[in-house]
Parts: sequence; structure tokens; C-alpha cells
Amino acid sequence: MKAFIAGGRGRVGSPLADNLEAQGIEVVSGGPEDGIDVISGKGLAEALVGVDTIVNVLNTPRFDAEGAISFFEGAINNLTAEGKRAGVRHHIVLSIVGVGEGAASEIGYYLGKVAQEKAARSSSISATIIRVTQFQSYIPVLIDQHTVEGKVLAPRTFIQPVDLGEVIRRGHRGPAPRIGSRRRSTSRRRWLCQCRASGHPRVGSRSPVVHGSDAQAAHPPS
Repeated sequence: MKAFIAGGRGRVGSPLADNLEAQGIEVVSGGPEDGIDVISGKGLAEALVGVDTIVNVLNTPRFDAEGAISFFEGAINNLTAEGKRAGVRHHIVLSIVGVGEGAASEIGYYLGKVAQEKAARSSSISATIIRVTQFQSYIPVLIDQHTVEGKVLAPRTFIQPVDLGEVIRRGHRGPAPRIGSRRRSTSRRRWLCQCRASGHPRVGSRSPVVHGSDAQAAHPPS
């Protein structure tokens, strides 16, 4: 079997590539570092020769709806077009639990993921969409993003962060529509635990983590 990982040098793609190669699966990494640009199509046709499965763990720093939708749709369309010509049989797409539902339907980045899922389902290549909850390893990044004047403004949300290793182990074995931790807690509680573990300078008798009225749950990167 030969797999092409779109985003193969990223937070998810790199350990996924190691995992697959350890099982004897030939892996082609697809990213700028490999001379491949999925959005422009540069190097994509050559990289997909002989590939059986595309694993799409691409991500974008664009959190606005226009930018996110353009990126995710464009990537799916290019991967599908070149993949079909190369004889690719399956396309696995990493997405997020809850996109398009409730408050998440108003977040630009999530709208991009909704567009990505829709494009994958309607493409000419059979697709499996794996939805995961927030990565545990990304919580420190979220804390930094939501720190204002020394206080961490935690979203008023419940989260079930999952270990990246679990996603890698479970995702490659076949369809797993939803992967997440069984433990559900508030963002504030989980973030406070992370602050204490990392020695946050404001942790003491007074908590540095408060609920932010306008805080939003940020987006798990690839």
C-alpha cells in the first residue's frame, strides 16, 4: 500500500507518517518542504503516482470564513482531480467534532471545515471523514492565544481533549468517525490544570483563568 499524506510534515502528519512506515506502508509526504503545493497543484500529479490512499491532514492559519473555505475547498478539489487521474481509491480527511453545529456554525475556520467535508463527500473518490476533538497537546497554544493582560480568557465550553497518539493509532486502522476523550470538562478547568502544570506565573491563591464573555474555542491545527 502507498499513502500520500497532505500535510505530512505537520503536527499530525509527521507522527502519522512514522506510524504508517513502521507498519510497512510506503508514505509520500506532501507539503511545501517536499516541493508540493496542494493549493497551486505544484508537484501534486507526480507525487500521487501509484498512491492508493490520500490522507488529508492539511491546516491553514486563516480563521476567517473566506480564507478557510477557499483553502479547504481548494485543497479537496485539487487532491480529488489529481487523485482521480492517478487512480487513487480512497481519501481520508481529518476534521473536527461539532463543526457546523450550534455556536461552531458561526466560526469562520469551522465553516471552512464544513466546506471541506461537503467537498470530500461529493467528490469522485470514496472518502472517509474522521472527526476528532481538541488535541491535548494544543491546549498550551490556546492558552497563549486567549491570554489578555495576564489573564487567560477561557471559552464557556466543555471539551474532551484527545491525545494525538490515540488519533494516530485509531485513525489508521480504518473508519473512526469520531475520536475523543471519554472525560468531559470545562475549558476553564482543563486550562487551569495546564497552567499549574506548566508553572504559570499567575497561578496561586488567585486563578489566572477566567471565563471570557467573547472567548471562542480555537481551532485544532494539523
